Amino acid sequence: MKVIVTLTTVPDRINTSLQATIKSLSASDYSAYEIHLNLPDTQKTTGAKYESPQWAQSYPKLKVFTGVEDLGPKTKIIPTLLRIERSEE
Repeated sequence: MKVIVTLTTVPDRINTSLQATIKSLSASDYSAYEIHLNLPDTQKTTGAKYESPQWAQSYPKLKVFTGVEDLGPKTKIIPTLLRIERSEE
């Protein structure tokens, strides 16, 4: 069974704490997983722009999904659930 770890962040954390989080998740001994990072184009509350992290390519288990709707904290899971549901149809 493949596990999907799904998350999002705010623009200010993309090149700081997010990278440390991804590094920690990627250090897992469990191999049947993916990390899905859901990034809107802009943060709804502040208008800040998201940039896809350049360092993401260093983590083969990480998949970055850009352009998703900013749903606040729900952005971490709803886009992933919708993608999985569509892929199973």
